[in-house]
Amino acid sequence: MKNGISEDLLSEQKEQEEKEAKLEKMKRLQEEKEKRVRAWWDQRVNKEIEAMSEEEKEKIWKFVKEIAGSLSLETQQNIFRSRVKTKLESQGVKPSDKE
Repeated sequence: MKNGISEDLLSEQKEQEEKEAKLEKMKRLQEEKEKRVRAWWDQRVNKEIEAMSEEEKEKIWKFVKEIAGSLSLETQQNIFRSRVKTKLESQGVKPSDKE
């Protein structure tokens, strides 16, 4: 009887370890996907900013200065990039788009 219980416990432990390994793998794959998506957006936003006219850039900067003028330059730049990303998203641009 003891041997049967030990085997059951070992079997349950093995199943639990397999589940944990599978969850860890899924988590790692999700993190890698999120990293690729962030990199894609960074590249796409950079491309959009390069293509913008100075007037468009100034318009966005004016907005940023109004809402975040007292924040650090880095924060203002992040808000600027976020506004550009929002503009792209509103145009239907998304990471699945192939360029």
